[in-house]
Amino acid sequence: MNIKQKIVKACNKKKNEEVCGFIIYQNEQFEVYECENKAQDKEGEFYIPAKEFLYIKNNFEIVAVYHSHIKSEENASEFDKKISNLVCFPFVVYSYQTQKFSIFKPEFLDCSIETVNKLEEAIND
Repeated sequence: MNIKQKIVKACNKKKNEEVCGFIIYQNEQFEVYECENKAQDKEGEFYIPAKEFLYIKNNFEIVAVYHSHIKSEENASEFDKKISNLVCFPFVVYSYQTQKFSIFKPEFLDCSIETVNKLEEAIND
């Protein structure tokens, strides 16, 4: 199963709320690390607590954060872009409406640009 299929499978578990998690790189392949969306408005946003974010960052090679948009297209929102720039990880967005992906890369990265480029190739295939 490729990374796009893994993300779609994770996102299809809850079609009425934004699903979120991390894309990690281990054993020379991309994997999905699913997180529970802790936002109050799960239909319009997602939230991963800092403690969980730090746990993943300290124990895995994070390549990106992924989440779904249930009511809009796959393009990263202005808020998505702002948070991506704050945490220094790309955001991969999957839209239920269009069934397409987008990837937003922040100005500064806290991960390997080579691995991000591989992910971008996989997402854009």
